[in-house]
Amino acid sequence: MLPMLDNVIDLPSIFIEVGGIKSPIFAGHSAAHYAHFKSDDPDRTAHAIDHRMEFPDKIAFLDFEPVLFKKAINESVALVDSFQCSVVLLYIAARDE
Repeated sequence: MLPMLDNVIDLPSIFIEVGGIKSPIFAGHSAAHYAHFKSDDPDRTAHAIDHRMEFPDKIAFLDFEPVLFKKAINESVALVDSFQCSVVLLYIAARDE
């Protein structure tokens, strides 16, 4: 479990950052709890989804860099269609976005 989620959920989870800057808050976490796929990886979204599928027993939080918001929506639809799973999308924006 990720420390910042301990008080929110009581289930195994994994946090995956897709593009953007690697968050230092996850330093030292194993691949079973955290992954980051760099912006310069043209297949970062596919790699993130593949990594998520390695841990089907965990709740997954996928954090897409802001420029990928359309891709995040499309990937969510594909997950729901393929696996009949639940997906919640949150768009967190800066004041000027």
